[in-house]
Amino acid sequence: MSEVSVIHDIGYQRYGGARLGRWYAVRSLYLHGLRTAFGLGRSAKAKIFPWIVVGIVLLVAVIVTAVRSQIGQVVLAYLDVPTSLSALIFIFLAIVAPELVSRDLRSGVLPLYFARPIRRTDYALAKLAALISAAWLLLAAPMLVMFAGASFGAKHLRDVWTEAKDLGPGLAYAAVVVVVFGVLALLVASLTGKRAFAAGGIVAVFLVTTPVVGVLDFVGGDTV
Repeated sequence: MSEVSVIHDIGYQRYGGARLGRWYAVRSLYLHGLRTAFGLGRSAKAKIFPWIVVGIVLLVAVIVTAVRSQIGQVVLAYLDVPTSLSALIFIFLAIVAPELVSRDLRSGVLPLYFARPIRRTDYALAKLAALISAAWLLLAAPMLVMFAGASFGAKHLRDVWTEAKDLGPGLAYAAVVVVVFGVLALLVASLTGKRAFAAGGIVAVFLVTTPVVGVLDFVGGDTV
């Protein structure tokens, strides 16, 4: 009895649209990571923590701005914002970094990402850029609220310009802070697929490194 081969059409079709290439994929990965950091496009539960943090930093900025308008003195300088909000930033990074990479490790989707067209470095840099951008926005938002309050209360245009010159270094310092700690957070998160372990490891690293940075900063200040 001869065997007859049969080809079944189960509905698969080739993709016939435009192939947007590697950089579009990297950009999409970055935007998806940025949205994930703030829980956008996800369940209400995923939005609770990031938006609580956003609410806290904005509340701090509003209080600082209101007090400054009443007493006429700077309560919190822009350069001091990253230090004053460092605990919130550390917690934010410890929660978001595992969401960006540990979840992918646990679900085993990395081979799908690396099939084509993005490279391994593209994936890592897109995730890092999303994490850094989210943390920087978290620090920039209260600074901009403080700047807006100071600008509306300024009597002369030159006062607004002076305020803007103070804001610039504050934003730059915030960028340096989030780059350093963002790299550490993503590195630790990439070592495990379990988000709880990753978050705990990130917090532990921050607890160890923060006093060291403080000591070096103190010694450096004395030397200068």
